[in-house]
Amino acid sequence: MTREEQGLFIMKHKGLPPYKVREFAEDHLEKAKVLMEVEISIDRVYSQMDFKTMSGVDRDRMTRAVSSIDEAIKVMRKLRGV
Repeated sequence: MTREEQGLFIMKHKGLPPYKVREFAEDHLEKAKVLMEVEISIDRVYSQMDFKTMSGVDRDRMTRAVSSIDEAIKVMRKLRGV
């Protein structure tokens, strides 16, 4: 995102009540987690077809990032009482 896009994004969501901000953040975290899981799955398919894939280090980082995002989602849900 450029600075201008970031500014527009912040201004668009600045007036949201706190519960909406939490829902918004949780939704974005879930989307990020799903996208990373898809990327890992695609990498596995490519590795079976002898295409260049992620290195083991990158794959490990992605897997750890997915688990970290999952933990963040759990914490947010716990705070929300779900």
